[in-house]
Amino acid sequence: MIQKSRFELSLIEQKTVAYICSMIKPATQETRSEYYPDSLWQLEYEFDIRAYCKICGIDFNNGKNYVNVKAMLKHLADRSIWIEDEKGEILVRWFSKICINKNSGLIRIEIDRDLVPYLFV
Repeated sequence: MIQKSRFELSLIEQKTVAYICSMIKPATQETRSEYYPDSLWQLEYEFDIRAYCKICGIDFNNGKNYVNVKAMLKHLADRSIWIEDEKGEILVRWFSKICINKNSGLIRIEIDRDLVPYLFV
C-alpha cells in the first residue's frame, strides 16, 4: 500500500509513514484500544518530536520545524486512501487522531484501525 501511494506522498510524508509503520506491533492487554478492543494491532503510539526529526533527517533547531511538522502531519492526516477488500471498497485515512504536547515535545498518534492490517500486505 505504501508503494502504491508513495507517488502521492511527499518525501517527508513517506518518511513519516515509514517511521510510524516501524512502531506498529500487535496489541496486548495493556495496549489494546479502549474504543476498538477487538483490534489485533496497537493503534496508538507516542514519540518524541526531536527523535522523529533526527530519524527523518529534519533539522529540528531551525526554529520552524515544529510548525512544519505540525502542518505536515495535518496534511497527511487529511489524505485518504481507497482500499478494496472482499466486502467492497473502504475509504480510510492514515490517522484517526494526532495530539501534540508542545511542552513535552511528544506526539501521540492513532492509526486508522481499518488501515493497519493493510500496511503489512
